[in-house]
Amino acid sequence: MDTIIDQNSSNDYDDNDDDGHIEAKHVYALLTDRYRISRNIRVKWFLDNLNKNFPPLPKRKLVDFQNEIDIISFVTSSSDDNYKFQTNCCERQQRNENCKFRINCDTKFTFFSRKYCFVFVLDMSTSIANVDIQHSTILTDELFEVLAKCLSNIVKPFYVPGSEFLFQPEIFLTIVAYLPFYSLDVNNVIVHGYKLTTENVGQLLEKVCSKIYFYIELLAKNIRSEHFRDQYCHRSMQGRSIVPANLSLINMIRFGLLSLNLLPENSHQGIVIVTDGNTSFSDAHTLESALTQLRLSMISCSFIHIGSPPHPDAAFGYIPYIDFMNFISQATFGAYLSISSDYDGYDHFEANDFNVFHRAFFVYSFNNGCSSFSKCLRSQDSSSSTTTNIWVIDNPYFYSNNDDDDNVVRCLKKDQQLLRRKQLENQINADFTQILSYRLREGFTIKRVNLIQTENIIEIALTLPWRHNVNIEYHISAYFHRDNEDVDESEESFTKYEVIVESNYNFLHDASCTRKMFRSPLRATAIKQFCAAIKHFNDSNNLGIHFHHFARNEIYRSIPESMRNGVSLFYLQPNNNVPEVSVPNETHLKFAQYWKPICMLDVNLCQKSSLHTHQINILLKHDYPLPEFLFHQNQFGRYDTIQCKQTMSVLNVVLKEWSSFVLLENHSYIKLIKEKDADSSNSDKSCSFYLIRIIAQPPCLVLHLAFIGGTSGSLRNQIVNDLSQKLRQCKLPQRNLSSSLVQKSGAT
Repeated sequence: MDTIIDQNSSNDYDDNDDDGHIEAKHVYALLTDRYRISRNIRVKWFLDNLNKNFPPLPKRKLVDFQNEIDIISFVTSSSDDNYKFQTNCCERQQRNENCKFRINCDTKFTFFSRKYCFVFVLDMSTSIANVDIQHSTILTDELFEVLAKCLSNIVKPFYVPGSEFLFQPEIFLTIVAYLPFYSLDVNNVIVHGYKLTTENVGQLLEKVCSKIYFYIELLAKNIRSEHFRDQYCHRSMQGRSIVPANLSLINMIRFGLLSLNLLPENSHQGIVIVTDGNTSFSDAHTLESALTQLRLSMISCSFIHIGSPPHPDAAFGYIPYIDFMNFISQATFGAYLSISSDYDGYDHFEANDFNVFHRAFFVYSFNNGCSSFSKCLRSQDSSSSTTTNIWVIDNPYFYSNNDDDDNVVRCLKKDQQLLRRKQLENQINADFTQILSYRLREGFTIKRVNLIQTENIIEIALTLPWRHNVNIEYHISAYFHRDNEDVDESEESFTKYEVIVESNYNFLHDASCTRKMFRSPLRATAIKQFCAAIKHFNDSNNLGIHFHHFARNEIYRSIPESMRNGVSLFYLQPNNNVPEVSVPNETHLKFAQYWKPICMLDVNLCQKSSLHTHQINILLKHDYPLPEFLFHQNQFGRYDTIQCKQTMSVLNVVLKEWSSFVLLENHSYIKLIKEKDADSSNSDKSCSFYLIRIIAQPPCLVLHLAFIGGTSGSLRNQIVNDLSQKLRQCKLPQRNLSSSLVQKSGAT
């Protein structure tokens, strides 16, 4: 089944079909900013419009785009470097805007957001205070110059390729300086939540420049100080005074994640790390945790590399880890830019071209086959990286896989050639859209799509950069239909899939070896995590099968009469975490068979599956009167705690009225979604549901709303807003506390 995707299938069309429609090679679309559009919704939109004809696109302004996803333009060029499209060619723009076009399986999609939030982390580790002997510059000077070139280019308005639509999104910035010294007590945040425009970019750069050189001077004084020398000489007793290089990257990512939580919502979010590349991760578990968090939150991690590429004569042996930075950017849909000190980034300011910085940080695409963008920027007078340097390198291993443009050099690395091996193959009774949604949330990107129209079969190949030189491909084959088509349910329920691993021979041998007895702990950890990843694919598929049965079995949608009256389906016995059925009759037992796994579902795993999760944060009002021993100890030397039982009871009543039935009192609630609410039909049949889970640490409480994958963003946003509005209107009943206070004072 390795050839499940046929690249030379029957969907290859001519550039113009019989009715005058042009095959679009690349389509540019704009997302709404009213709510966040998930990856699942974008892929569903792509599949619904597959092989459809579109009329000519009219000239529109930004206010004219009101849908979730609107097509801005298309181009017919098959160029791989889409930032090179000649957007200043009026004849080509006019031709595309007046032509009908078709979207096929080979069409690439690029999505723009109206709002972008970036956190720039400036790596000011000790290796930055170094001399770039190949370019005769100081890396600390390059740090500001590269940042200035980047900000001055991304703030420029640009014409979307293939159109005359001048696009200038909102950009919010937070710039943080990473100082790895424990002894420094200084504010690392240079600016926070700064709205970048063409008018204020100069003021921002002046502030950043003064701050960077202030940090450099502070570091120099600290290193010269007697206190620092004492700590350095006695670090074995007092602990390390400098953060190790293998911990710097995870700290910079944590700074970025924290800063992004304080920036506007419903935006494209990204972390941009400006570094010389002398960093890594401490262990494989930390790397896996960071990648998982970035993928689930749809946060791209990009790198701007300053300094020269790897070289054996580098000063102090500082060798940048280019392959690792490329891998992180690929795994998180980010970008890797290597900017030379002689690169002039201010060319063609008036042309409003779609430049390389726009391409690196503004676009998102799920079906490009490659999930990231990598580019080395040098001056126009320079040639390749190997000829501009005065140094000559005969060993190909000093080059990164993304730097060598010569196929001869790549062929010399025979031990790095990638091989393929089928790891798993199976067929399950689940909708392929659910399985596709799982894989997209896990970081997969669509490599290719094949639609066999005569058999209504769709074949999708996805790929995941799991580790450097280790790619996991996931091939799906299933019956395909659009939402408005009548289908036979028995034909569409089965989905075939297979897992293919692409790596070097050493890894494939370790992964396929039955006796996994490794002396090296690094190899053992890598294979253990790989087996855990394969197992996670199977577990998530089982969850998809479980959700698939909801629409297939009427018993799971028929709520018993007692449940309609507010009785919870399950209850917990003391010292037992396994829920039990409250009314153990035959009807309730069949109904509870489906809902028990959902009741026990860990809320932390909801986002890792295909469930769309939303949060409503609530601050509960404390009970009256306050406890007597709140600030003073009682006779046993203890303090009383603040209770919120009154507000919790009111909240429970509201959620009972809102939900269709109660899974577990003060814990989980289920709300069924009718077809008439989902697609404006007249049917009262339940087509989906969402889970309401309470996580309470009074007086703080969080409501987690988990929707099944495929629920439209507008419906989810409407439900969350309606429930939030209903909770805002809740008020505690008026209580007469005077009598209780009088009785208490009389008793004393």
